[in-house]
Amino acid sequence: MKKDNTLFLTHILDSIAAIEDFVKDTPTKEVFIASRKTRDAVLHNFSIIGEAANNLNGDFIKSHPSIAWDKTIAMRNIIIHEYFGVDLNLVWDTIIEDLPAFKAQIKSLIDTIV
Repeated sequence: MKKDNTLFLTHILDSIAAIEDFVKDTPTKEVFIASRKTRDAVLHNFSIIGEAANNLNGDFIKSHPSIAWDKTIAMRNIIIHEYFGVDLNLVWDTIIEDLPAFKAQIKSLIDTIV
C-alpha cells in the first residue's frame, strides 16, 4: 500500500494544533507538570506526531533533511516505550522552543504538496 505523505503531514499538523490548544491556558512549566490531564493529552499527541512521521515515505524524509524527523520519531519512542522516564521539562521546552518552527515547516511542506 502506498503511503500518503499528505495524510501523515495533516495528522502531524492536527496534533500540533491539539497540543497548542491543550497548553494555551498553561502559563508555566510547573503548571504543565502538575496537570495530569494536560500532560497526558500532550504526550498522546506527541506520540501521534512521531508515529505519523515514522510512516512518511523514506524518500520523502530524505528529501527534507532540515526537519528533525529522527528527533520527532525518537520522542514518540520514548513516550511509548519509556513512559515513566519521560522528561516533562524537555517536553515543555519542546512545546515552547521547537513546536512553532516545526509547525511552520510542516505547513510549508503541505503547501508545496497540495
